[in-house]
Amino acid sequence: MHSGKQHVVAAAEQPYRPMVQTQIHFVPSAASMCDYLQPHLPWIETVIGCPFSDAVTFQIELPITRFVAQELLEGVPLDKASGVPEEFNQEIQRWELPHNLSPRINLSLSRERRASIGDRQTAWYAEWRESPVAVWLKDESSACVIADVPYVSLCQGLQDDWASTTVL
Repeated sequence: MHSGKQHVVAAAEQPYRPMVQTQIHFVPSAASMCDYLQPHLPWIETVIGCPFSDAVTFQIELPITRFVAQELLEGVPLDKASGVPEEFNQEIQRWELPHNLSPRINLSLSRERRASIGDRQTAWYAEWRESPVAVWLKDESSACVIADVPYVSLCQGLQDDWASTTVL
């Protein structure tokens, strides 16, 4: 017979297990952007016509994704803020989405502001999110790729936002 005392292991006899330390580092926005675009890199390199490492990336607000959203939502009443300046409509030759990707467009209920207050019609404010889109401008053989990339900033406290990124 075994006594219960024989099976009790004193704390001092247990093997030493060092404490595991965990560190959290915030990556630079450029590294975060690359990670975000990584699944689409073969497609991006094909449409821009060069390796991603040879491309130039700009963080710039251009209404090009609004043009694509407007075409995808043809027939949906969009408010004026979702529109595209005529100059951009004339410069865009064609656009393309990555294969096997459903675009994400954030829609918010709005009012068309071109009419008087009593005549305003319900409209939608369309905002492109996440999905990269390739756009060929007139007289260009390669596309530029535009993507809204989510990021976290510590400049004014912990904040998250979207950066409109253009790869040429």
